[in-house]
Amino acid sequence: MVSALLKGDDPEKSYHYAIGQAQERYSQLPYSRELVHFKRILTGNIHQLSEEKIQSGGYVIHTLEVEASIWRLLNSNSYKKAVLKAVNLGEDTEQIPQELSQAALLELLMV
Repeated sequence: MVSALLKGDDPEKSYHYAIGQAQERYSQLPYSRELVHFKRILTGNIHQLSEEKIQSGGYVIHTLEVEASIWRLLNSNSYKKAVLKAVNLGEDTEQIPQELSQAALLELLMV
């Protein structure tokens, strides 16, 4: 996804590109067993979920650069909005710095 963003693709196109890459690269064992954990992301419509349905806790798939980050990217058009979403999604106070770091990366990619 990041490589597509850096090439200038918009966030939604980059998201769909990443889905195709993940399905191609991880369709074989042993990785294919892990795809079930990414089901919500691989549907191609994570950005259509309401904020209440986005999981942003300590589980790595929900927060660390995956579900919550993709959702924020597809639902923000500025760094300020991404930071606000990061703070609002953080369930644990120790998660907020991680969320803010991800939002800072988004700022670089949205410029």
